[in-house]
Order: sequence, then C-alpha cells, then structure tokens
Amino acid sequence: MSRTASRVARMLGLAVVAALQVAWLLQPVSLLLKILQLGLIALAVSRPAAGVLVVAGLGPLVTMIARLTESPFPSATILEQMILAAATGALVRAGESRTRIGAPAALLGTIAAASAASVLPAQVVARAPDATFLTAFAALWRGEYFQMGAGWQPLQFAALAIEGALLGWIVERSVRRSDGAAADQVLRAALFGTAGCALLSLHRVTAAALRSTAVVETFLNLLAIIRTSIIPDLNAAGSLFVMCAVASISLLVAARWPGRLLYGGLLVAIGIGLWLSGSRVAMASLLAVLALSAAIAAWRRTAAARIVTAAFVTVALAGIVGVFAWSSVRNMTVSRSIQSRLVLLKAAGAMIRNAPVWGIGIGGFGERSAEIAGEEIAALFGLTYNGRINYGENAHNNYVQILAEEGIVGLGALLLLLGTVAAGTIGGEASTPDGRRRWLAYGLLAAALTWLAGHPLLVPEFSSLFWINLGLLAALTPPPRGVWPLRLSAVAVACVLASAPVRAVQELRTANLEYRAIGLSQWQHDDVMRYRRGGAAFSLYVPGSGTVVIPIRRVPGAPDPLRLELRLDGRLINAVHVGGDEWTSLRLTRRGEGRRFILIEVTVTTPAPAEAGTDTVLVRVGKPYVQ
Repeated sequence: MSRTASRVARMLGLAVVAALQVAWLLQPVSLLLKILQLGLIALAVSRPAAGVLVVAGLGPLVTMIARLTESPFPSATILEQMILAAATGALVRAGESRTRIGAPAALLGTIAAASAASVLPAQVVARAPDATFLTAFAALWRGEYFQMGAGWQPLQFAALAIEGALLGWIVERSVRRSDGAAADQVLRAALFGTAGCALLSLHRVTAAALRSTAVVETFLNLLAIIRTSIIPDLNAAGSLFVMCAVASISLLVAARWPGRLLYGGLLVAIGIGLWLSGSRVAMASLLAVLALSAAIAAWRRTAAARIVTAAFVTVALAGIVGVFAWSSVRNMTVSRSIQSRLVLLKAAGAMIRNAPVWGIGIGGFGERSAEIAGEEIAALFGLTYNGRINYGENAHNNYVQILAEEGIVGLGALLLLLGTVAAGTIGGEASTPDGRRRWLAYGLLAAALTWLAGHPLLVPEFSSLFWINLGLLAALTPPPRGVWPLRLSAVAVACVLASAPVRAVQELRTANLEYRAIGLSQWQHDDVMRYRRGGAAFSLYVPGSGTVVIPIRRVPGAPDPLRLELRLDGRLINAVHVGGDEWTSLRLTRRGEGRRFILIEVTVTTPAPAEAGTDTVLVRVGKPYVQ
C-alpha cells in the first residue's frame, strides 16, 4: 500500500472514529462519563500504548462501570468508546510500521462493513418504508446506534468486528514499537481486569450468603448450584476466564516472590470465576489445552517426565469426559444441549445453502433462525410457538455463525488472520522459544475451542480481550517479510467494496416487505377482515408477480364514489372507482418485475376534492394477497 493510500485510509478511519465519539458525547450520559472519555482520548493521543492498557484492564469491568455511572445505554457502548479512544491515539500518532495482523485484519473488517452495507438498506425500508438515508442517519446520530436495538444489528455486529480488528492492529503496532517491552504490561492489565471481573461475580455469591443465617452452608450451597457472572453471557464469561488464565501463566512462571504469590492469587480468583460461570465447554477446553501443553513440553525430555506427563494427560482427558457427563441444576443436560445446537446447525445449513459465498448478512442469524426453526427452538425451551414472537437464537458456534452470516469469504478471512498469526508463532518458537508467546498461543487456542459450542466473539467483553491477546501474539512473532500480503489484501478489499452496492440492490429486490406501507394506519378489524385506514394518498408494498388482489372499501360517510389511481414508479397502471359499503377486490397482474415486492402509490380523489384534505380518512385497505 502506498504512503498516500495509507494516509487516506488513516484519515477516513480517524473521521469515523471521531464522529462516533462526538455522537457519544452528545448523548444524555453523565458528566463523569464524558469527562472520562475526553481524558482517555487525551491519554491515548499522548501515549497510544496507555489506551490499550485501559481497554485491557477495564474492558472486563464495563458492566460494573455502567452501573456506577448510571449509563442509560448498554455497557458495551462504554467499552466501544474505550476502544475508539485508543484508536484515536493510534491513528493520530500513526507512522510507518509493518505489522503481521494489519492486512488480514483490514480484509476482515472490510468484509464485515460490506456485509452490513448490503443488508441495511433493505432492513431500513422494511422497518420504516418512508425512511431516507438522511432520516436513518439522523436517527442513528440521535442515539439509536447506542441503544443497540434489534433494527440495527448488522451495523452493531459489523462495528464489533471492525473495532476488534482495529484493536488487534493497535496492540501489535504498539508492542512492536516497544520491542516487546509493553507485552507484560498489557498481560498484567488484562489479568487484573479479568480477576476483578471474577471477584465481582464471587461478591454476588458472598453477598447472598451473608443475608442468610447459616452463612458458610449457604455460601457452599450457592457455589454448587448457581451460575453467575457480571458478564451477561455466562459461556462467553467462561471463554474469557480460560483465555486470560492460560495466557497469564507466563507471568506466574517468570515472576519472583512475592510477585508469584500475587499472580497465583489472581489466577485462583479467575478459576473461581470460571467455576461460577458454569461453562462446561470452557472447562473442558482448559483441560485439553493444559494436557496438550504438558505433552509438548515433555516430548523432548526424559522417559520419566514422559510417564508423568502421560498420567497427567490421562487424568485431564478423564476430566474432560467428566465435565461433559456432569449434570446438575446449574446446566441443562448434555443431550438437551446437543439437541439445541443440532437444531441451530440445521437452520445454519439452510442459510449457507441459500447464500454460500457472501452469507445472509452479518447480524441476521437470530432473525433468520426464527423463520427457519422457530417452532423447534420454542419447543426446546418449553414455550408455545407463536409466529408473531421471534424465537430466534444465535448459532452457539462462532465458526458456523460467521459462515452463515458472512459466507465463505467471511469465515475465510477470519481463518486467514488466525493462520497468519499461527504461522508466525510456529516459526518464532522454532527459532527463539518464548514463554509469553507460547502461553498466549495456548490461551487463544483454548478460546477458539470454546467457539465450537458458543459465540463469545459476539460479546464485547470477550471480543476486546481476544483481539488484544491476538495482537500481542502477533507482536511477539518475527516481523512480516515481503509486500505481497499487502498487495493481495488491497485487491481483495477493493473487490469486496465493489460488491457491496450490487449486493445491496439484490437484497432490496428480495427483501420481505409484506404488509409494509406508507400513509396507512395500524391494523384494525371490522366484521369482515383486518384493514388499515388511508386518506387521499398512500403507498403499500404488494407481491411483485402474479395476480395481486387488494381489498378496498370506502369509509362510511366518505364521498361516493371514490376514484383510485394506482402508480408504479410514477407510471399509471390502473384506475378504479370504489363506491357503496361493500369491499371491492382490486386486481393487479404482474408478470415478474425482478423484485419480490413492488411499491404501489395510490391517489384517492372525490367528487368534491375541496371537501377532502390529505388527512381525511377515505378508504379501508385489507391485506393484499396473490390469487
């Protein structure tokens, strides 16, 4: 990438980052939060590495921070602002720096952005048919983005992926510039923050026990039967604890007394947090990775060491079997857990077959799974299926979710990024073994194993620490060689960006806009059918092919007869008269418009136009259907 292109990309990134932070500062958050954000921006600009330390240390605690500062928005928005502040410092102080993670991270972020851009127009139209780009953007700016409502999920999931990839690049760049000296600082910050998260979870149990008469007995009973964490997603909390605990072993090994005692205590606290999360997959992943690390360490040692290691590995494998066989009131049974994931895997298969290359669109799995398997999902949780309620779920498998939402290109970009860092790690260990690098790799491997039965990458508290650890690991690998990864990445980014408008148009053509209308009331009911009321002008979406029937009736008391003119794309396609008190079936025959639904504009005129204003109710419009 040329210096000019790099400078342009940096300025565009800085503009977006600044806009999001300005929008945040205009929201009705406490003065304390605004002061903290401005202070963090100033700190990150003066010392870019300090911004990373703040994210690593405070990221796992954002739920508590949001509660203490009485934030009206979800806690994830505070973590996002921390990341944006760190990004501000890195982009302002950016210079020439070669990174291993940069090119694949840029591709991954671009794919996420293009996926969101391709599905958002259709979703905005489906939610508010009369919305324009400017009105939608204004709504976002006023605070809808920070509310994290369901209507903006593609944008939110894309932002999570882009900001994560950016964070990984910032970490690698900062640590490389310090010749690796900053790595221990980031690891320590992450360890303290994650241990703090675990201790706050333990505080919940302790506080509950103290309210009883038998404190010790209640405390032990609660440890045995409940699952809790200040991170709302318990399985994601387990993934976070495992990743951070394994990565921090290098600090324990390298420390001297009393530092080793401190680190050991923090790791014990994280272990308690892992237990309280109740994530069986995370516990099994921890045992599997520890067994693997022991086997690798013993490979070149004495026969006695191999025998001891074999015994440990055997115990660890038995522990994994025990974890999955273990059933208590804390978890659903293993069979039911597997059954629920098979239902979601089946739904994912339908999505992948429908859109294998680009996917159904980022953030769309929950809604689409409700359409495909809503009845089965409701039955799994003992609920009565109702088509009006969204029984959708995420895939509970990060790899499958990315494949379904972003297609082969999205999953391929993630695997390329992970593979690039893994290749550098293996090469670095072969030449110059490093304990920090090795335990970081094991920690990330343990986290990646939990993705097989969970979706922690969708949880900001885990996602931010994952990208920080990945950036750390990349920084501890040998510097990248050659320019071909940058050039290939630039070509791939250009192709992905070029595809976005084409995909957006296709999404608009195939969007489900059934019953969407402009200028009609909410649904009501008379003695014959459901209807909406309309005045002198309204529009409604109808199926784009076949013989479409639109039931229409004059409102009692309206002038008689009424003349209705129907237009498509401004062209008159039909004109009818509606009179009396009976329903009239208005028929339109379409031979395929290349669109699943088309927007019909209706103008209603009366014998005395002066008597009917634009707000006067003139007609009742029933549900259009194909005959």
